[in-house]
Amino acid sequence: MNENQIRDLLKESIENSLNDFYHERVAPLEKQIIKLGGTVNRNPDEFKFRYFKPINAFKDTSNHFWDDPESNYYKFFSLLFKATLDRRWISIDEPFKIEDVHGYWMGVFGCSTIPLTLKKKDEKVELVRLTEWKGSKVLLVYLIDTLVDLKIISSRRKDITIAENFLIGSDVANLRKSFKGNKSQKPKHFQEIHDMIEEIQNSLD
Repeated sequence: MNENQIRDLLKESIENSLNDFYHERVAPLEKQIIKLGGTVNRNPDEFKFRYFKPINAFKDTSNHFWDDPESNYYKFFSLLFKATLDRRWISIDEPFKIEDVHGYWMGVFGCSTIPLTLKKKDEKVELVRLTEWKGSKVLLVYLIDTLVDLKIISSRRKDITIAENFLIGSDVANLRKSFKGNKSQKPKHFQEIHDMIEEIQNSLD
C-alpha cells in the first residue's frame, strides 16, 4: 500500500467517524432543538474538519507514523505545541484543559483522532475550534508555510485550513502579502520560527 492509498484510507476513516458522530450525537440534539421551537442549520460542511496532511519527513519506520506517539513526526508536533504554548502564542481557555487543546492541535496535523467539541449558539449547534492563535498572525502563517516548504506537512487548501483552525475569520492571503512585500519576503521576528523548528528537530536526533 503506497502513501497516497494510506492517506485516502485515513481521510475515509475520519469522514466515517464524523458521520457516525453526527448521527449518534448531533442528530438527536437537533431533534430536541426543533421540538423546543428552534431552527437547525443543516449545512453539510458545518462539522467539516480540515487538517494538514502528514509527510514522512523524519523517515519514521512506523506504518502509521502520523499517529504513533513514538514516531518523530508525532513527537515533533507535540513539542511544537509545547513551544507555542510556552511562547503564549496559544492559550488554554476555560472550561478546556491543556489535554483538550493538545488533542485538537495534534488532530490538526493528523496525529490523533479529532476531538469534537460542540456548543449551542443562536439556536444552532457548531464545532468549537480550540486552537485559535493568540500570537502574531503573520508568524503563524509563516510557520505553516515553512512546515510545508520543509515537506513535513502538505495541504491543497492551506489558507482555508489555517483560517478554520487557527486564525478564525482572518484573510490569510492578505496576511501573507503583508510580509511577502518586504525586501526579505519574511515577517518581523521570522528567525524565531526557524530557531524553534531547529531546536525541536535537534531534540529528535
